[in-house]
Parts: sequence; C-alpha cells; structure tokens
Amino acid sequence: MWRKFRNTWLNNSALLVRGIAQVGQGTVSLVADQVTRLDFKSLAAASRDFR
Repeated sequence: MWRKFRNTWLNNSALLVRGIAQVGQGTVSLVADQVTRLDFKSLAAASRDFR
C-alpha cells in the first residue's frame, strides 16, 4: 500500500482514505485499500452577501 500510493501520501495535505477499521485491545487501526487526493478547491463555495 505504501509503495503504490507513496506520492499521494507525501505530496497532499488532505486525503480521502477508504478501508476497514479494526479495533482491538485499546487500539484502532485502519487497513486502507484506496487512497485519493482530496481537492479543497473543487469544494469551495462562492461568497454570499446576506444583507
């Protein structure tokens, strides 16, 4: 997983990770099967004037 998505992990400030959460003995682990860059620019909404 690390080798496949290395550039994504290192070169982005926000990621969308899909996988399975495993809980056991006080720890939580995420077994990821897909990693995608999350682009905040596409999520930005236009400014509104409520006057």
